[in-house]
Amino acid sequence: MRIRSQLGRCGVGLLALAGQVLAGAQAGVRAQEVVSPVYSFQIREKVEPPILTLVPGSLRFEDADGNGAVDAEERCTVRFRVTNDGLGDGTGLRAKATLQGSTAGVQVATYTDLPVAKLGATTEFVLSFQTDRRTVDGSLQLQVEVEEPRGFGLDPVVWDLVTRSFRAPKVEVVDHRLSSDGGTLARKSRFVIEWLVQNTGQGVAQSVQAEVVVPEGVYQLSGEPVTTWTSMAPGAEQRLACEFIINQQYASDRLPVSLRLREQWGTYAGDWQQEFQLNQAVAQERLVVASAAADEKVVRSFLGSDVDRDIPQWGAPVSHRYAVVIGNEDYASRSGSLSPEVNVDFAENDARVVAQYLQQALGVPSDQLHLRINATAGELRQEANWLSHVARAEGGRAEIFFYYSGHGLPAGADNAPYLIPVDVAGNQAQLGMALPELYRTLTAHPVLRAHVWLDACFSGGARNEELVAMKGIRVVPRADAVPEGLLVLASSSGTQASGVYRAQQHGHFTYQLLKSLQGATPDATWGSIFEAVRRSVDLATAKEGFEQQPQALASPAGQSVWPSWKLR
Repeated sequence: MRIRSQLGRCGVGLLALAGQVLAGAQAGVRAQEVVSPVYSFQIREKVEPPILTLVPGSLRFEDADGNGAVDAEERCTVRFRVTNDGLGDGTGLRAKATLQGSTAGVQVATYTDLPVAKLGATTEFVLSFQTDRRTVDGSLQLQVEVEEPRGFGLDPVVWDLVTRSFRAPKVEVVDHRLSSDGGTLARKSRFVIEWLVQNTGQGVAQSVQAEVVVPEGVYQLSGEPVTTWTSMAPGAEQRLACEFIINQQYASDRLPVSLRLREQWGTYAGDWQQEFQLNQAVAQERLVVASAAADEKVVRSFLGSDVDRDIPQWGAPVSHRYAVVIGNEDYASRSGSLSPEVNVDFAENDARVVAQYLQQALGVPSDQLHLRINATAGELRQEANWLSHVARAEGGRAEIFFYYSGHGLPAGADNAPYLIPVDVAGNQAQLGMALPELYRTLTAHPVLRAHVWLDACFSGGARNEELVAMKGIRVVPRADAVPEGLLVLASSSGTQASGVYRAQQHGHFTYQLLKSLQGATPDATWGSIFEAVRRSVDLATAKEGFEQQPQALASPAGQSVWPSWKLR
C-alpha cells in the first residue's frame, strides 16, 4: 500500500524540518518527495461449513388425488428432511432437479432456492412440479441434488415415479326419480325430481356445475337453480333434489326438464333431458340406466335398490288385469302428537316400485293401475271398491291385485287386523279398513284370481316406532277365512313385526318379492316365487337378529291350487 506524504524521514526534528522547508522555499528550491515503504496484509476467511445428511425414510411424494402416480393435469410435491451436524448454518442452498424417463408434459424448475439449514437442526425441503395433458403412461425418475456455495451440498436423492396419461372425467346423470303429491304429475300439485350425478370417467372432474332448466309456468320451490361441486373423483356421486309446481296456465301436456352439467374443461359433462307426461302415474317415469361398459373401472350408481332397475319386460299388457297399490309412509304430518319415528320407512318406495313390476312384468295396463301414496280412509275404501266394480263389469274374467305397505294394527275384542290409513289415529284403528272387509270387497263378484300382498304386521309391531303404545306386548291377530279365489301373501306371521331392509330401501318382504320376480320368467309359478321369498326373508332377518316369516293364505279349496298359478 502506497501512501504519499510531504513529511520528511523519521528522526528529523519538527523545528529543523520546518526551518528546512522554510529555507528551501525562500531559496526557490523544490521540496524533496518522500515515499513510505510498501506493506501487505493476508486475511483468511473463517470456514464453518454445514454437514448435511438425509434423514432415512424421509422421502415423501404427494399428489392431488392421492393415487400415488403422477397423473396428467396434476400438481405433485416431493419432500425430504436433512440434518445439519457441521460447523455452521447451511446458507445459499438450492436444489437442482433433473428428470429422466417419461418426461413429456412434466414441468419442474431446474433450480429452486431452499431454506437455511440451521446448525444442529432438522430441516424439511419441499419441491413442487406440475403436469399437463401431454403426460403419457410410463415411469419417471426425479433426481434432486442440494448444492451449497462452497461445495458442502447433499448427495442426490431420487424418486422413481409412475406417470399416467390424461384420464378424462365423465360427469352424467346416471339415475333420476320423480315423485308427486297423490302419485300423479299434475298442474298446481307439487312434485320432486331427484337426480344422481356421477363421474363415471377415469379422471377427476373439477368445478362441476349442475343447472336446472324448466319451461315457463313451472316454478322451483326448493333447491338451488345452479349447484356447484368443487371436485368429483372417479366414481364419486352427488344427489340433487328440487321441488317444483306447475301453474294453471301451463298449456302443454308434456313437461320437459333439463339438468345442464359443466366441468372444468367444458368437454367431459353431458346434459340430461327428460319429458314427463302430465296426469299419469309418476311410477312410470323412471330412467333405467344400462350397466357400465366392460372396460370401465367405475361402477355406475343409481338411486334406491338393485330391484328398482332391470325390471323384467314380459310382453304386451294383459287386458283383464287390474291393480291398486298403496304406500302409506307419512303418518306424523297428519297429527301434531306423532313424531316422525312412527312413519313407515320406504313404504312410498315400496309402492312405486311394486307398481312398476305390476305394469312391466305382470302386464297390468297403465290405465288399469291406481297408485296411492299416503292414502286416507276414504281413499283406501274408494280404491278397494274400484277393484270390486271392475270385477263385476268383467264378469268373472278379471285378475286383480291389491298391494299395501304401511301400518297395520289389531283392534276390537277379537283383535281383528286393520289397515291403518294416514288420517286414522292408532287408538282408533276401527276407523281403518279391516282385512275381512277388504277380502269381502275384492271377492264380492266373481274373479278369475285375486291377489293381496301385505307388507305390514298386525300384532302392534312397526318398522320404526309403534303407531300406538302396545306396552311391549305383541298381539296375535285373528286369523280370518280367506274367500275362494283369493291368495294373500303376508309379510310376517303371528306376533312377528315386519322389518325394513335399509340397505335396499324397502321392506324385507317387498324387497324379496321383487327380487324373486326380477329373476323369474313369465312361466314361473306363484308357488315357486313365494317359497323363494319365504326362505330369503327368514334368512335375512335372522342375520339381523329378529324373526320374520312370510305366510301364504288361501281358502281350503285353493291351498292345493294356487301354487301352480303362472305369473303370466
